[in-house]
Amino acid sequence: MAIDRMKTKPKFPHSYFHDLESIFYVVCWTCILYSGPNSLNRDFESEVTPYLETAIAKWNGDGKGNITLDDLASAKKYTIGEDEFDHLLGDFAPYFDDIKEFAQSFGDLLFIELSRVARARKTVEEKKAELDKRFKTASPDEKKRMYDDYNTLPIYMRPPIVTLNTLRAAVENALGSMAEEEEVKSDGV
Repeated sequence: MAIDRMKTKPKFPHSYFHDLESIFYVVCWTCILYSGPNSLNRDFESEVTPYLETAIAKWNGDGKGNITLDDLASAKKYTIGEDEFDHLLGDFAPYFDDIKEFAQSFGDLLFIELSRVARARKTVEEKKAELDKRFKTASPDEKKRMYDDYNTLPIYMRPPIVTLNTLRAAVENALGSMAEEEEVKSDGV
């Protein structure tokens, strides 16, 4: 669940960017809890990082007493923060190493406001107004070149087409860099 939607009083009405954030958590969840294809659960007993020290355990509130949604939102915000994101990626099972770059790009796309932008709110609003003005009259090629500028803004300030096309490019890049995999045979189950 998106952090904003976990709050008692969300900052924004439900939007596409909340759904994208939820998909990001599903990707991380899968890459941390599973060891590979065919739903193979990870054996954390043999891992360097015990389960209770993973981001997923923190997001679930595992090992804690009475927790609230605010507690869980704080845990998520902490683990996706600028200083902790590398630890989150480090929790991924080795099988999913090829997906780490994509997860980093996806996280950067979603959570930029947790770092750089939060420090310069007025400047961000002025930049958005200037970009919006240029975007309205830009040619399709010019609009594509403006994506990088828009992607320095918090996700809720970007046109959805910019966010979705940037995510599509990250997926295509990840697919292009992944190693070919042999088909896994099922036991007939």
